[in-house]
Amino acid sequence: MGTFYKEENFTRRTASSSQGGGLQKALFAFVILVLAVSIIGFAWWRMTHNPLTMIVNLNTATASELEYLPGVGKVHAQDIINGRPYKTIEEIKNVPGIGERSYEKMKPRLRVE
Repeated sequence: MGTFYKEENFTRRTASSSQGGGLQKALFAFVILVLAVSIIGFAWWRMTHNPLTMIVNLNTATASELEYLPGVGKVHAQDIINGRPYKTIEEIKNVPGIGERSYEKMKPRLRVE
């Protein structure tokens, strides 16, 4: 019966299992970190690409980004691009089909840099 259980085997086994536990904890922490970064990244992307709140830079926005503005379709988006560069957001009123009323609707979502 003395050969069935040796104390040195037990200490080796517990030492290796405690190292495995540390690895499991590190892996778990890594997975949690990846999930947290993914959730934060998705929330940031949703906030900045929400069609109802997206702020558009008139000088750098693509045609599809300009279409997020109220009353702007493919034709107006291309006209806005053709009218670049803009020094102020008010200059968008010079684009054919964009008047004072349209400008007032999109004004809070415009910027020029």
